[in-house]
Amino acid sequence: MYGVTGNAIKKAAKRLGIELPQRRLVNPSEHFDKSEKERRYCLNCGKELDYSAKKYCSNKCQTEFQYKDYISKWKSGEVDGISGKYEVSNHIRRYLFEKYDSSC
Repeated sequence: MYGVTGNAIKKAAKRLGIELPQRRLVNPSEHFDKSEKERRYCLNCGKELDYSAKKYCSNKCQTEFQYKDYISKWKSGEVDGISGKYEVSNHIRRYLFEKYDSSC
């Protein structure tokens, strides 16, 4: 009727201190009810994630987790540690470098 959206009316009413009646009650079994959201934690450091993060809190945590996962798979024999045809993987190289106190 006035050429504005319902959201614009809600914002204007809120700004003016007018309380609008709810149009309908939200059914708690509906999937879009975000009142009780599931808490998620970073796979590497265990910090609680914000709404946009999926598995890790930062790129640094993601690379650190992937490195630890690769090393554990290498130690258990699931991964051979070879990159390309003959080269040792960068993860293995880093692990050995750190293990032997930054010496070859």
